Amino acid sequence: MRQVKLGEWPAMSFAGAIAAWEKSRVERDSGAELCALRRMTEAEATHSSPNNYTVEQLCRDYLRGHVEVDRKTKGAVEVARIFKAMLGPIADKPAATITRAAAFDLLESYRSTPVLSSPSHGA
Repeated sequence: MRQVKLGEWPAMSFAGAIAAWEKSRVERDSGAELCALRRMTEAEATHSSPNNYTVEQLCRDYLRGHVEVDRKTKGAVEVARIFKAMLGPIADKPAATITRAAAFDLLESYRSTPVLSSPSHGA
Protein backbone atom coordinates (compact mmCIF):
# COMPACT_ATOMS: atom_id res chain seq x y z
CA MET A 1 0.00 0.00 0.00
CA ARG A 2 1.30 3.46 -0.93
CA GLN A 3 0.78 6.79 0.76
CA VAL A 4 -1.39 9.31 -1.04
CA LYS A 5 -1.23 13.05 -0.39
CA LEU A 6 -4.67 14.38 0.50
CA GLY A 7 -3.83 18.09 0.66
CA GLU A 8 -1.72 20.73 2.37
CA TRP A 9 -2.20 22.54 5.62
CA PRO A 10 -3.42 25.31 6.07
CA ALA A 11 -5.11 25.27 2.65
CA MET A 12 -7.00 22.12 3.69
CA SER A 13 -8.81 22.37 7.02
CA PHE A 14 -8.83 19.57 9.57
CA ALA A 15 -12.45 18.77 8.67
CA GLY A 16 -11.56 18.77 4.96
CA ALA A 17 -8.68 16.39 5.62
CA ILE A 18 -10.97 14.01 7.50
CA ALA A 19 -13.51 14.09 4.64
CA ALA A 20 -10.76 13.44 2.05
CA TRP A 21 -9.37 10.63 4.18
CA GLU A 22 -12.82 9.01 4.50
CA LYS A 23 -13.35 9.22 0.73
CA SER A 24 -9.93 7.73 0.04
CA ARG A 25 -10.52 4.97 2.59
CA VAL A 26 -13.82 4.01 0.94
CA GLU A 27 -12.16 3.96 -2.50
CA ARG A 28 -9.26 1.86 -1.16
CA ASP A 29 -11.64 -0.57 0.57
CA SER A 30 -13.53 -1.02 -2.70
CA GLY A 31 -10.30 -2.28 -4.27
CA ALA A 32 -9.28 0.83 -6.19
CA GLU A 33 -5.59 1.71 -6.44
CA LEU A 34 -5.57 5.35 -5.32
CA CYS A 35 -2.26 6.23 -6.98
CA ALA A 36 -3.49 4.83 -10.30
CA LEU A 37 -6.72 6.82 -10.00
CA ARG A 38 -4.77 10.01 -9.35
CA ARG A 39 -2.44 9.34 -12.31
CA MET A 40 -5.44 8.82 -14.62
CA THR A 41 -7.02 12.09 -13.41
CA GLU A 42 -3.76 13.98 -13.93
CA ALA A 43 -3.34 12.45 -17.41
CA GLU A 44 -6.86 13.52 -18.39
CA ALA A 45 -6.12 17.06 -17.20
CA THR A 46 -2.96 17.27 -19.30
CA HIS A 47 -4.72 16.00 -22.46
CA SER A 48 -7.32 18.74 -22.25
CA SER A 49 -6.00 21.86 -23.89
CA PRO A 50 -7.58 25.23 -24.64
CA ASN A 51 -7.70 24.28 -28.32
CA ASN A 52 -9.94 21.29 -27.52
CA TYR A 53 -12.28 23.30 -25.26
CA THR A 54 -15.28 24.25 -27.37
CA VAL A 55 -17.75 27.08 -26.90
CA GLU A 56 -20.41 24.48 -26.12
CA GLN A 57 -18.25 22.98 -23.33
CA LEU A 58 -17.48 26.45 -21.97
CA CYS A 59 -21.15 27.39 -21.86
CA ARG A 60 -22.08 24.03 -20.29
CA ASP A 61 -19.45 24.51 -17.59
CA TYR A 62 -20.67 28.07 -16.97
CA LEU A 63 -24.26 26.84 -16.76
CA ARG A 64 -23.43 24.03 -14.29
CA GLY A 65 -20.81 25.86 -12.25
CA HIS A 66 -22.39 29.27 -11.97
CA VAL A 67 -25.94 29.66 -13.30
CA GLU A 68 -27.45 26.49 -11.81
CA VAL A 69 -25.71 27.23 -8.50
CA ASP A 70 -26.44 30.95 -8.15
CA ARG A 71 -29.77 31.44 -9.91
CA LYS A 72 -33.29 30.20 -9.38
CA THR A 73 -34.44 27.22 -11.41
CA LYS A 74 -36.52 29.34 -13.79
CA GLY A 75 -33.52 31.52 -14.67
CA ALA A 76 -31.21 28.53 -15.12
CA VAL A 77 -33.72 26.83 -17.43
CA GLU A 78 -33.98 30.01 -19.51
CA VAL A 79 -30.20 30.33 -19.85
CA ALA A 80 -29.99 26.68 -20.93
CA ARG A 81 -32.73 27.30 -23.50
CA ILE A 82 -30.94 30.35 -24.87
CA PHE A 83 -27.65 28.47 -25.13
CA LYS A 84 -29.36 25.60 -26.95
CA ALA A 85 -31.16 27.92 -29.37
CA MET A 86 -28.42 30.43 -30.11
CA LEU A 87 -25.01 28.75 -29.91
CA GLY A 88 -25.46 26.66 -33.04
CA PRO A 89 -23.13 28.58 -35.39
CA ILE A 90 -20.20 28.66 -32.94
CA ALA A 91 -20.89 25.73 -30.58
CA ASP A 92 -18.20 23.43 -32.04
CA LYS A 93 -15.51 26.09 -32.44
CA PRO A 94 -12.62 26.18 -29.98
CA ALA A 95 -13.46 28.77 -27.33
CA ALA A 96 -9.95 30.25 -27.54
CA THR A 97 -10.55 31.20 -31.19
CA ILE A 98 -13.69 33.26 -30.56
CA THR A 99 -12.87 36.95 -30.70
CA ARG A 100 -14.82 39.73 -29.06
CA ALA A 101 -15.99 40.82 -32.52
CA ALA A 102 -17.27 37.31 -33.33
CA ALA A 103 -19.17 37.15 -30.04
CA PHE A 104 -20.76 40.56 -30.64
CA ASP A 105 -21.63 39.59 -34.23
CA LEU A 106 -23.48 36.54 -32.90
CA LEU A 107 -25.36 38.66 -30.36
CA GLU A 108 -26.14 41.26 -33.01
CA SER A 109 -27.61 38.59 -35.30
CA TYR A 110 -30.27 37.90 -32.65
CA ARG A 111 -31.05 41.56 -31.98
CA SER A 112 -34.15 41.55 -34.17
CA THR A 113 -35.55 38.47 -32.39
CA PRO A 114 -38.47 39.57 -30.20
CA VAL A 115 -38.09 39.07 -26.46
CA LEU A 116 -40.89 37.45 -24.54
CA SER A 117 -41.90 39.57 -21.59
CA SER A 118 -44.04 38.74 -18.65
CA PRO A 119 -47.38 40.52 -18.39
CA SER A 120 -47.21 43.68 -16.34
CA HIS A 121 -48.99 43.53 -13.04
CA GLY A 122 -51.16 46.37 -11.92
CA ALA A 123 -51.37 48.11 -15.29
